[in-house]
Amino acid sequence: MGYKTHNDTFAAIVSYALMNRLRTGILNKMREIVSSANIEKIHLVLSTSSDFTFFLSQGFSKYHDPEIIVYQYDRSDSQKYPWGVSNKALPTSAIIRQTSQEH
Repeated sequence: MGYKTHNDTFAAIVSYALMNRLRTGILNKMREIVSSANIEKIHLVLSTSSDFTFFLSQGFSKYHDPEIIVYQYDRSDSQKYPWGVSNKALPTSAIIRQTSQEH
C-alpha cells in the first residue's frame, strides 16, 4: 500500500487538516486490507517526517488493529531498519530490535 502527496517537498504537509485527512485515509485503507485479508501483523516503513509518523501512530488502536511495528530508517547503518516500535507490546518491550536484514 502506498500514499503520496502531490507536493514532493519536505514541507508537503502544511496543515493539521491535511495531516488528519491523510491519517484517516491511510488508516481506513489499512483496516480495509487487514479485514479482507485477515492480516495479523503489519511491518510499516514510512518515508515521512517524524512528526507525521507520530501523528499517524496515534491513530493505531491497540484493541482493534493488528500488531503494527513502525520501523526507523537509518541511512548510516548497514542495517537500514535497525529498530521499530510495536503498538501491542508492553512499554518495557515495545522496541523491536532487528537482528538481520529480513524486512
